[in-house]
Amino acid sequence: MNENRELHALLADKTWIGFDLDDTLHEFRRASGAATSHVLRLISTQYGVDMAALQACYARILKIKTANAFSDGRTSTDYRRERFTSLLHDLSLPEENDIMARILMQYNATLAGALQLKPGAMELLLMLKAKDRKIVVVTEGPQDAQEWTLQQLGLAPLVDVLVTTSVFKDDQGGWTVWESAAAFGYSAGGNGVCGGQL
Repeated sequence: MNENRELHALLADKTWIGFDLDDTLHEFRRASGAATSHVLRLISTQYGVDMAALQACYARILKIKTANAFSDGRTSTDYRRERFTSLLHDLSLPEENDIMARILMQYNATLAGALQLKPGAMELLLMLKAKDRKIVVVTEGPQDAQEWTLQQLGLAPLVDVLVTTSVFKDDQGGWTVWESAAAFGYSAGGNGVCGGQL
């Protein structure tokens, strides 16, 4: 009960409330996992490759490609195409006919169908908006993917500012870690939000 009072007191003078998107407002890992598994099954069926081999190879590619991902302004489709092209190449599988277009289309469709809000996320944002609070979402990933995700989840009308790693760089030219509280203050400053209001 004391924690609730402290939280209410903390939020009482805040104009802006900040959230991460992936695995905070929605079940990102579950949705992306479902989309990846669907596409790997498609590739397995198309080429007769063992699923375990595909999963192991894709995990290696994901680890390598994610290290510097989202730092060059490319779209989510560009990143996915790069990963799945690397997968086919690493396993010496030819890019037959329209396979890459099918892979990307199936990934996107499965991802859209698997998106799911965290319990209470919509209600929380609606309650905050009813109290005249502004919502900022600060998250990693390509801008287009995060905008699309907010639209698909029905959250876009509730979010006043979306900040992604595609938009801001730190002083050394690298990408800021958005999960830290300092990142919220840093990103908010670029959007006309005073740190004390967040």
